[in-house]
Parts: sequence; structure tokens; C-alpha cells
Amino acid sequence: MQDFFMPRIFISYRRKDSRDIAGRLRDGLAQRYGKEHVFFDLESLEAGDIFEKKTRDKLHTSDVVIVLIGRRWVSQRDITRGTGLWDKQNLARMEIEAALGLGEKIAIIPILVNRAVMPTGLPDELRGITKRQIALLNTDTFRLQFELLCRRIDALDNTKSRQAPFVVPYPRSLSDKFCGRAGFLGMLEADFIDRNAHIAVAIRALGGSGKTRIASEFAHRLRSRYPGGIVFVRADSPSDLYANIARLAMDEHLALCTQDNRGAAESLLLEWFNSPPGKLLIIDNVDDQPAADAVVKFMEKISNNHVLITGRYRNWEPPVISRDLKNTLEPEDAEQMLLRTTAGRRHTVTDERVAGELARRLRYVPIALAQAAADIDRERTTLAAYLDFWEQNRRQVRGTDLDPETYDRALAVATTLQTSVRRLKPPALRLLNILAWLSSARIYPWMIDQIGSDLDIASSRDPEELKSCMLVNDSESGLFFTTSPLVQETTRDRLLERGQEEASGFLSIAAQWVVTGFEQNAEAYLPHLVSVLYHLNDPRFRVLSDSDVIDKMTRLVIFNLPRSGLHNHDPDLLPSLLGNFYEVVPFGPVLDQLVGKQPEHRWLAQQRKLLDTNNLVLRYAMAESIGHQWELADIRKSFLKSADLFEFELFGGALISKFSQDPETIETALLERLIDEPVYSGCAMLGHLFMNLASYYDVEEWIDGDNKRFWESRWEMISTEIAWIRALGAFSKQARPSGKDVEAAYDELQAVKGEIDDLLGRKLGPVIDSLLRSYHRDLGADVTRLQKAKDAFDVLRHDRLKRLIRIFFAHPLWAVQEAAATLLYELAMEHEGRVRKERIGIIEEFFGDPSWRVRYGAVEAAFAARHECPKTYELSVEKFCKDPNARVRGLSAENLVPIILNANYDRQAELLARFDFALREWVRDTDCFVLDHQHRLYHTLHLRSQKWHDRQPPVSSFVPKAVSPLFESTKDNWYEMSREQFLRLIEENKYRAERA
Repeated sequence: MQDFFMPRIFISYRRKDSRDIAGRLRDGLAQRYGKEHVFFDLESLEAGDIFEKKTRDKLHTSDVVIVLIGRRWVSQRDITRGTGLWDKQNLARMEIEAALGLGEKIAIIPILVNRAVMPTGLPDELRGITKRQIALLNTDTFRLQFELLCRRIDALDNTKSRQAPFVVPYPRSLSDKFCGRAGFLGMLEADFIDRNAHIAVAIRALGGSGKTRIASEFAHRLRSRYPGGIVFVRADSPSDLYANIARLAMDEHLALCTQDNRGAAESLLLEWFNSPPGKLLIIDNVDDQPAADAVVKFMEKISNNHVLITGRYRNWEPPVISRDLKNTLEPEDAEQMLLRTTAGRRHTVTDERVAGELARRLRYVPIALAQAAADIDRERTTLAAYLDFWEQNRRQVRGTDLDPETYDRALAVATTLQTSVRRLKPPALRLLNILAWLSSARIYPWMIDQIGSDLDIASSRDPEELKSCMLVNDSESGLFFTTSPLVQETTRDRLLERGQEEASGFLSIAAQWVVTGFEQNAEAYLPHLVSVLYHLNDPRFRVLSDSDVIDKMTRLVIFNLPRSGLHNHDPDLLPSLLGNFYEVVPFGPVLDQLVGKQPEHRWLAQQRKLLDTNNLVLRYAMAESIGHQWELADIRKSFLKSADLFEFELFGGALISKFSQDPETIETALLERLIDEPVYSGCAMLGHLFMNLASYYDVEEWIDGDNKRFWESRWEMISTEIAWIRALGAFSKQARPSGKDVEAAYDELQAVKGEIDDLLGRKLGPVIDSLLRSYHRDLGADVTRLQKAKDAFDVLRHDRLKRLIRIFFAHPLWAVQEAAATLLYELAMEHEGRVRKERIGIIEEFFGDPSWRVRYGAVEAAFAARHECPKTYELSVEKFCKDPNARVRGLSAENLVPIILNANYDRQAELLARFDFALREWVRDTDCFVLDHQHRLYHTLHLRSQKWHDRQPPVSSFVPKAVSPLFESTKDNWYEMSREQFLRLIEENKYRAERA
């Protein structure tokens, strides 16, 4: 085995971009690793060398490739002229392509020089560079960042001289300063040493009792007994557990996987941990049932070695051994801890007496004692002076809303933290106030140096001040730090005491930070983005002036959930993220992972909370996931046992999905149960099924044409669907039907067929031709084909693109219409100037199309473009709030609801006023689809006004007075009804109106 690792380093740069700092970097690396181990093109080539060949040979023998990216690494001129990195013969491009082609054989480190940002829109062959963990190198902070870079390079040796991993939260043992816990450590040692090879022990105590410190001390003192290594993960929630497992597997100490294969992180970590004995896994901060359930599920896959769990959760069952830790130290131990850990204090003759009094005031709580000691040591003050300052702060903290059952303890901790906070310099205090809204996951210095400095959040010096006060926790390597959830919670409470406006201001800054940072490094910022978004969705902190910001953040999170390991969320977080999100496509991968192959307790806990968000699109996506993954028997059982309307719609939708996949399994009795439901949604789901099958089957074989509740529906939304079902059946047989609405739908299908035949004759390319040929066959079975064909659409002439989009907007299936709307939106947004204007113009032109299906597609496209083209979206609401077709009116209402509900209170009032004309129209409507969405809007606002009456005005102050005849008899309280009550009411009144 080698005693050290001497890496071979290749430096790639563009001379016009970063030549000066490249030379300085070369000098530093040569001095540290030897000149012969650093390839730098100006010096490493000898006379007569073939430039490209020598470069390629050096790449293949290198361990590390450093890619320097400055502000001129790419330019608009290069893009337009096809020069620079857009030239396939460019040396820098060839170097990076070759390095990426070597896969995991080589470490690639992109370095952003002098506050450059990672460029977007790179050639496909280079985009892999954007997925690598970046580093920073600035002229003014070169020395510190160079040292961090070298530490990262040193950690890359995975086979030659690596020690057993030792990843613990506290890098150094307290030794004799660790007071009062020797007996407990001895008991832990006996638990592990005296039993079999696989055992799990849980330390149970209140927060602040020193559980994490004990686990860390145990690891330090027994390190030699675990030659295979000791590793640590936090499990504040299921999401944190799985995200931290992924980070641990990618940690430089283990390097079991990379970002590219992080989906295998859990299995790779388990494979490593279950290998020959001699390993310890510490799982920290397991405080509640969801986190405990996730830990138990994870431990079921562990067959070897030791697990040490810490947290407040108390109901562990065998085989986990529970050990209760006393929440406080003995008085004499607390006194000794203060005296031993404050070596930097100014000593006085009264130290022992004052230490005893201070320990008593701190209620002998370990975290308060440690915090006080760090403050005394840092300030080099006397114990007596600290005690006086602490008392001043205690009187200020008295008003804090603390838990009555642990008031004295909570007061001691809050006061001690406040004492440390009051000593901070303004920049460090500002940083702490912003960190309070982030996750407790890793924060790297470059996150502050790169983004934080630009937003005036902090400088690289400020975290050092927080570390010295124990307000953030440094890592052993110094490459990152973390923030304690207790410190974050206390900081948020302190800010709220000072006023909601101040708290909201720091939350807004945190939101700006994580959104900006996410564009540079999604991996590092994702947990922080999730945390900030969670707080933004709390009604107390509806601070952003525009709901679009929350919408964008939600979209970023949802699209990244599957690859992040965050799909195992605790029950409260996912409803917060997904409840007001109205795009079906991103839901699929997330829900597929959550739902699983059969009903499980873990999914059922999520299911109820997700259903209670009353989000129609989310409910549809949940049904699709269940329909594709569960067995029919499980779906049928759940459907027949539905406890309420939401469950009926969920499992009814899952049945429809299953029957669409395999019509041979259709059970007529279940279809009749859908029809018999006394609200419209059962018939609506059946209509969706028959729309999928009418081109291939005689659907009246399942539901006889004499069933008037379905075939002669009283609701316009459903009767419109039925006309198209019959038209599709006639179209497949090429037999003209009778009936005004059916004939009109049939004529539209024939017109589209003529358009398709004409375009096929124009030979638009194999991709487009394939889509057109499958239009009436199986396009609805895989709408992702439209997205995959985006490049083929993008190169079409404007007139042909417009014709094609209209054809897909006119498709009988909603899923195709939505996919075409998303496609048109993306085709517009990927361009600037004239092209974007023309493509947005297609949307607006279709606002006046005679086909309601085309108008429906235009509504979806306008909604997709609402952030970038708000005027187009507002015009769509104006055009369609009175549309003659109920489906178009309903979709327009459905899309506006989340925009209003996601907004803060000021913005919400503004939106209600701006769209008052549409809301007044919709609330007077007589169709179920439109009224359902109006009820959701006003019912949600009513519930919020009851819970947050000091912030949310009563609904009665702004709800339209003139309402639909279907509920005008109860116009004073219709929005107080549950959704099921409301839908039953309008169903009954609709029936009475027909009979009258």
C-alpha cells in the first residue's frame, strides 16, 4: 500500500479567458505535487510534439482534469459564428470531450474563475461538465480557495492510500472536557460489544441534551474497534434521511457513487455497510414517527455491523435497544464542564462559585452549557460578566412563546442563544437570520463567496464568526458547515418576535439566494430550495410579491425530486409543495416512486394529505400512478371501500387508467358504480375512459345507451364529451352519425384527417410524419413523443408549425392537448425576439378558433407561458371567462385558482380585483366543472381566514353577491360547505331545475 497519493493533474483553459490565473494555479499545484505531475500546455510540450496527440495521451494518464471557466470562456460571438467551443476542432473542446468520455476513470473539476457563472446552452457534447461539482478561484481569495481545491484533490484517492472513513459531526473529541456522561458511554459500549454482529441502539432524550455529542464521543473513543469505518447521517425527516444517504455515498471519504449514478446511492451504501464487520453507522435526529418509520425501513436492509440512533422519538421496538439519556447533567458535572471548556476566560477567585450559579441558571442543559462556554471563551470574559449579560437577555426572552411543559429548560436554551447572537457583528447576524430559513444540509464556502457576496448576503469571513460562537457546525475537512435545527428554530422565533415584516424580509432574501444558486449548482442548493419553499407556503410567511416566484420554485423542486432522493418525503412537506401545482407531466416520476407496487402504510399516510389539497390535476396524476403500478384487485378493493369523494375519485380514476390499458379487464358493475355516484365526477371519469376506447370498441356494450344519467347527462361538460365519444365511434367506422353536436364533432375529425393527409404529402420529415400517422391510433398512449420531437418542430417554417400545433390542439384526448401546449410554450421560450413573438402569436391567434378543442389547447399554452408572457395569459382569461363551451370556461377557472391561492395577501387582493370580471362570471355559471373550481377558491380562502383571521380578510368581504341559481338559496354559506356537500347540492338543484 502506498503511503501517499501524488495525483497527475491536467489543466484545461482558454488563453483569452483565464491565462493569468491558470499560470498562478499551475505554480501552486507544481509546488505542492511536483512539476512533473502537472500538465500545462505552454510548458509540458517539447519541440516536435504533436499538440493534439500529446494532449490526448496526457489526458488518458491523468487522475484529475481541472477546467478553468472565466467570464469569456464562451461568448455570443462564438455561438453565432460557430467558433470557440462551438468549433469541433477547438482544442479546449476536444480536451473536455475526451475527459468526459473517460467516465469515472478521471475526476473532472470545473472551476469558476473570478465570479464567473456556469454557462448554459453549451453544445451537447460538453453539457456533462455542468453536472460536475464546481470549485471557485478568485484573484482576491486565491489562497483560501486554492487550499480547498487541494483538499478536494487529496481526497480523490479511493484505492491507493485511503484510510477507513470517519465521518462524524464533531471532528475532535472533548476528551476530559466531556463531563458527566462516562457511565452512559460505558453502557453503550457494553450494548455493542457484548452482543451479536448486527445491533441497533437508540439514544432517547429531549433536544439539547447532548445526544449528538455523545454519539460523536462514542465514535472517537471506540474508533479502533471499527476498522471498517464510522459514518454519520441526519434523519430529521424521511426526505433528509434519503438525501443524506445519497450525499454520504458520494462523500469523498466513501466515493461509492457520483452525481450521474446517485439513484443507486442507497443500494451501494448498503452493499458497503453490509460487507465484513467492523463498521458503525450513526443516524442522528430521529424525532418523530415519519422519520422513525423511514429509519426502520432502511435498517430492514442492514444485515451486518452496528447502528447508533439518536433523537427524541421514544417508541422504538425490538430489535432496536432503547437507552434513555438524562436530559441534564448533575450539578457538579455541569460546573466542571464550564470550568474545563473555558480556558480562554479571564480567571477570578470566584470562578467555581459563579460556575455553579451559572450552571444552575442554565438548568444544567448540555447545549446551553456548551453555548455559554463557547461565548465566554471567544469573548475572553469572566464567568461573572457573562452571567450578568445572560440575565439581561433572559428578561428580554421572557415573552417568547415557549413550551409550558419544558418552560425553564427552553428559556435557558433560548436565552443562551440570544446572548451569543447579541455579540455578533451585523454582517454575521444578517447571515444567521438568512440561514434560519435554509435546510440543515451542507453549506459550502463557495455558496457564500459566489452567490452570497453578489446578493450582499455575507462575505467568506462571516461563517467563521458563527462557527466560533457554535451557531453553525464546521465539518472535519473544513469544506462545508451545517446549521443546527434548534438554532434555526430559535432564530426564526426571535425574528417573529421583532415583527412579521422583518422575518419575511430575511425569508425573501433566502429565496433569492437559493433560486439564483440553484441555477449554478442544483445538487448543493436543492435541499435549501425545498426548505425555503416550505416556509414560503406557510400562511404566516406569504411574503413574496408574486405567486409566480413560488410557482417557479415549486416547478424546480418537483422536476428534481426523483433524482435528489427527496421522493421519500415526510407527509407534511409534499402536500405543501404539490398542493397548488397544476402541471401533470412533472408529477409522474415523483408519484411513481411514492405509490409503489402495492398499498403500503408509507404511501397511505401521504395519500390522505395529498388528497386533502383538493388539487384536481394532482388527483389525476395520483390515479394514473396507481393505475399503472397496482394490481387490479388492490385498486378494486380500495375503490369499493372509498371513505369519501376524494378517495372515490382517486381509485375510480385508477380503475379508468387500468381499464384503458387493458379493456379486457373492464367490469361493468364497477362502471355502473361510477355512474351512480350522486355527483358529476363519476360520469366524468367514465367519459374519459370511453374517449380513450371509442375509436376501437363499441363502448355501448359496457354501458347501454338507455342509461340516461350518463348518455343524456344534465351537465354541459359531460354532454360535450359524449358527443365526441359517439363521433369517434362513427369516425372509426366511417359512418356519418346523427345529432347536431355529434355531427359537428364528426366533421371536425374529418377536417383534421384532411389536414393530416395534406401535411403527410409535404414530407415534413420522419419524426413529424410518424406523429401524424399515429394521431388517430395510439398517440394518446405516449404523449412524451411530442416532447421528444421538439427539435423536429423547432426547424419548421412558421406556417407549418402553426398548422401542426392546431392539429394537436384539436386532438380528442386532453393529455395530447396539454403536451402540445407545453411543446409550443417551450418552442417559444427557447428563442428571443421575432421567433418568440411569432410563436406566442400562435397562442393568441387560436383564442378565436371556431373549435373549442383548439381554444382549450390555447388556454393551456397561455397558462404555461404565464410567467414570461403575463399579458397573453390575462388576455386568455378575458377571452374565455364567457366561452360558450363549459370545458374551456372550466379550464380557464381551474388555471387561475392556484395563481390566486399561491399569492401573498397583498398580491392576492390585487389578483382578486384584477380578475373580478371573470370570477363574477364563473360564480354565476350553471356547469359543474366551472363551479367546482370556484368553490375550491373561495372555500380555501374561507378556511385560511378562519385560521389566520388577523391576516386573511373574511371571504364575505369580497365574494361576489350574485351567484349561480344552483346554490343561490344558500348564497351566504356555500363556500363554507365541504366540496362533497357543495357538489351534491348543485346536483340536486340541477335535477330540480330540469324537472321544473
